[in-house]
Amino acid sequence: MVRIDAPTPDETGHAESVSTDEIASQKITIIKRNEEENRMATILIRGSTQSMLEDSERAIDDGVNTFKNITRDARFLAGGGATEIHLASQLQTYAKKRPGLDQYAVEKFGQAFECIPRTLAENAGLNAEEIIAKLYSETARNPY
Repeated sequence: MVRIDAPTPDETGHAESVSTDEIASQKITIIKRNEEENRMATILIRGSTQSMLEDSERAIDDGVNTFKNITRDARFLAGGGATEIHLASQLQTYAKKRPGLDQYAVEKFGQAFECIPRTLAENAGLNAEEIIAKLYSETARNPY
């Protein structure tokens, strides 16, 4: 919508409930329509210019397509260094079971996987050590 006034009932459709909730310290509005055959969602976008609306629509389209790919393809792996930390954790656990000097080589190989999340954290201006510790903590809590 490229106008300031409220949307008409025809533009918004029907919802069984509208509520606000807080997820990750951000307030969101939840619009629910609980029906078995309900396979559609509506996202209302408001903006001051047409280009702002087009940018928002493009971002939402990218997000929806990403979600489709995540749910349809079992080969999809988590990003942001999560996969690498999981591999590093598994290798370091395996290294502790190895006899002799092999364990040091396997452990260092596992630690080498930390470079990807470390680089991502540093490029984002975050404390890399803290981020890697959180990733290891989440991996230990949710191993699969």
